[in-house]
Amino acid sequence: MAAPTNWRVFDDFKEQVGLGKHVLGTDTCKMLLISSTAASPSLSADDVLADLAGEVATATGYARATLTSATWTQSGSTTTLDFADATFTANSTGGGFNCKYAVIYNDTQTSPADPLIAYSNLDNSTGIVSISAGNTLTVNVTNVFKVTGATT
Repeated sequence: MAAPTNWRVFDDFKEQVGLGKHVLGTDTCKMLLISSTAASPSLSADDVLADLAGEVATATGYARATLTSATWTQSGSTTTLDFADATFTANSTGGGFNCKYAVIYNDTQTSPADPLIAYSNLDNSTGIVSISAGNTLTVNVTNVFKVTGATT
């Protein structure tokens, strides 16, 4: 299992939340994997899915994962968004794949289309995760987005 330790939230997403463009918990959010040879996503320059390059090839059996069980949890003055773990499988005949980043986006939004939410490096020690043919990668999708503030 890949357990990203730090989800990085895209700058444009933070503004869109403030403008009420996302209904996280009911909107359909998805996760994709970026290959180990692609450049890292840019928090300030990348706003929508079309801005990214280097998604893992589908010939390996890889497909984007729909995130389920969106949960908002409040603890003190911090509210956190979590999802159920996402699973990706390399098919047994197409070989495996390497990836470096997991990216979450909102598939429901149409204006702009497919806005980016957050990304994380899947393995902070080497930066590359290899999935061999017939095996799966499970990504822990917790602490994606946090809202904090002072209590009164």
